[in-house]
Formats: sequence, structure tokens, C-alpha cells
Amino acid sequence: MKFFKTILSVFSFQVLEKIVRQFNSIILARWVGPSSLGVYTLFFTLAQNIFIFFEFGLGAAGIYNIRRKKSIQIKVIENTISFSIIIGFFSSLALFIFRDYLSNSLLEGNSFYILLLALVLPVIMISSILSIIVRGLFRFDIFNTYLILKPICFLILISIMLIVFNGNILSAIYSQILSIFIAGGWIFYKIYKLEKIKLRFHFNTFLVNLKYGIKQHILKISLMILSSVQIYILRYFTDSNIVGQYGIVLSIIGMISFIKMSISLVLTPKVSELTDNNVHNTIAKVTRNTLFLTIIASVLIYLLGSFYVSLFYGDKFNYAAENFYWFIPGVIFHSSCVILHRDFTSRETPKQFIPILAYSIGAIVISILSFIFLNVFNDNALKALGLAYNFSHLICLLILSFIFKFDTGISIFDFLLIKKSDFIYYKNKFIFIFHKLKK
Repeated sequence: MKFFKTILSVFSFQVLEKIVRQFNSIILARWVGPSSLGVYTLFFTLAQNIFIFFEFGLGAAGIYNIRRKKSIQIKVIENTISFSIIIGFFSSLALFIFRDYLSNSLLEGNSFYILLLALVLPVIMISSILSIIVRGLFRFDIFNTYLILKPICFLILISIMLIVFNGNILSAIYSQILSIFIAGGWIFYKIYKLEKIKLRFHFNTFLVNLKYGIKQHILKISLMILSSVQIYILRYFTDSNIVGQYGIVLSIIGMISFIKMSISLVLTPKVSELTDNNVHNTIAKVTRNTLFLTIIASVLIYLLGSFYVSLFYGDKFNYAAENFYWFIPGVIFHSSCVILHRDFTSRETPKQFIPILAYSIGAIVISILSFIFLNVFNDNALKALGLAYNFSHLICLLILSFIFKFDTGISIFDFLLIKKSDFIYYKNKFIFIFHKLKK
């Protein structure tokens, strides 16, 4: 019951966050246009990729070791802050050194944008890792507020900067950076009140977390490449205008993927404290239900997506409206992959090498196919990327499904096909919620 309530709570905030982010996306797209939106999308994709590259899996390691009671939580938190400050400084220094190359390759020569990224990167690292840690503490009240705080701040700021003062893409970047500082300061304050932390570094705790975290880090990098490599390939083959169209596609399919995100955010700390057999059974049940809900959401987005983009984003983004559906099968496959890989990473003896293998193969396939299909379908870049996206995520799902079945002995029908008992579960939960609301 508590697991369901927590998922429902996170899901509700995810829905609210998605609505606010859609408002942000619409305002940004309408006011700056496809080309500037492409630069903006590349800017924050680069920021997220740098964070993942230097995070070393300490967030996921914190969750795992806190739930397994292998580390004291205040030591994990203090290490997180100290480590983020140190790594944030050196990563910012690296950005400064390579600012001309990065700006010329990705951001149309705007090296000032790289300087802004270097400024905000340490805050992104601290706040992002802390947001992962609070899930390990089961403080989803803090996590949910953090989840919604940044997009709401951004909505207020871009409404003022773009609509009232008729700003440009730089105004939007300023707004997002200020939102990151506000949300980061808030979560740091909440953690400080919770644990009265100090700026200390606990070497033995760091080694324990790094032992799990380094494997999780490799996993995250392989998943990051799988998820992000297409935007860089697209920028190489096309221009910022097409990248901006691709950004709208990501926004639309994001309305599907938030289902698996809501579930996986709660699932990770939950299964990290279970025995292996219970982990397998829980993952099997959650995977088939996630797949079922994702398919329903995908059908709705397929039917309404074009109308939605044309209505809210305008004629400038008709290209995205006409081609977003090429990515829908891949989103469905990816949602199941994300849940299934939690089985391997949450066991009493984790097997991170299995999802690393799956996502690494997927990253290689998506890179190769993106290059091939962009040359074959050179008149439709989004179709080319969509096909590569689908094939690569299907391969990942097949690898994870086969190994999960072989490892656990659970039938493929038991973790990919919805059961009658699941419908009964839904029915009972809806009746329960209905009666609670009625009271």
C-alpha cells in the first residue's frame, strides 16, 4: 500500500511537472523559434551529459548503500557535497579550457554560453546528486517539491523575460540558470535541516560507495550515450533549426516516458532493500504494468500529438508534428528496459555489467544506424533518427529480457504481458481512492 501511495504521489508531481514543462517549452519555442531552441536544447543536453560523466554513480551508490545499511547516511551526504564541489570545479575548468571548440562545434560560436555553463555546473552536480539521495532516504516530500520547484521558477522567469521584456535565447538561458540556483539552494537547505551536515570528506565511506558507484557510473554513461548521441549526430549532419524540431519531438515523447520515470524513481530505493527473489518478482510485476500503461499513453500521444504541436507550438514546428510518431515504438521499448535493468542493479550482489552490455550495444547500434539512415533518408532527418532509435532500443530490450528470463526462470509472459490479477489490483485501488475522495 505504501509503495502504491508513493508511486501515486511521485506520479502526481511528475504530471504537474510535465504540465509546467510543456508551458515552458511552448513559450520558449514560440518566442525564440526553432533555430534558437536548437541551441538551447544543445546547451542543456551538454550540461546534463557533463554532470553524468563526472558524477561517478555516487547518487545511485548512496541509495543502494543507505537502503542496504552499508553506509551512514550523513557521511554519504557530506561526501556528496564535498565531491560535487571538487569535481564541479575541475569540470568547469575543463569547460573553460575547451570553450572555443565546444561553442564552435555545438553552439554556433557562442563561447559565452560555455562560460555560463561552467558557472552553473557545480550547482547542477550538488543538487542533482542530493535529489537522488533523498529518494534513498524515502523523503519523497522533499524530492517532489524539488522536482516541481525548478520548472515553476523557470516558468515565472521566462514569462517575464520573454513575454514582458521581449527577450531572446540568452534571456531564456539566464532564466534557467537562476532557476537551477534557486532549486539547488532549496534542496541544500532542506538536507542541512535534516542532517546538520558539515563540509567533511569520509574516505572509507567514499571507497564503499565508489565500489558500487563506478559500475553504476559506466552504466549511466552507456545509457547517456544511447539517449543523447543522436542530438550531436543530428547537429553534425544538419543545423540548429532541425535540432530545435528534434527538441519538440523529445518534449512530446517525454509525455510518454514520464510514466516509467515516476515508477522507477520509487522502485529503485524500494527493491534495494529486498532479497533477490523478491526483487525478481517485484520487477516482473512492475515491468509488465509499466509496459501496459506506456502503450496506452503512446496510443493517445500518437492520436493527439500532431494536433497538439500544431495548436500550441505553431506552424514553425509542423516538421516535428509530422514526424514525432517515428520515435514512439522506441519509447515503449525503453520504458521496459529501464524497469528491467533495476533488477540487475538492485540485487544483493549487483550485476551492473548486464545492463552495461545491453546499453553499450544499443549505443553502438543507434550511432551506426543514425549515420546510415541519415544518408538513406537525407530528406527526413527525424524519420532517420526515429528508426535508429526504435531498432536500438528493441535490441536493448531483447538482451535484458533474455538474460532476465535465463537468470530468474520467470517466463517472458510474466514480465511483459499484463495479467488479469493486475486489472483486479487496479480496480481495487481505484475503488479505494474513490472512497477516500468521497469522504
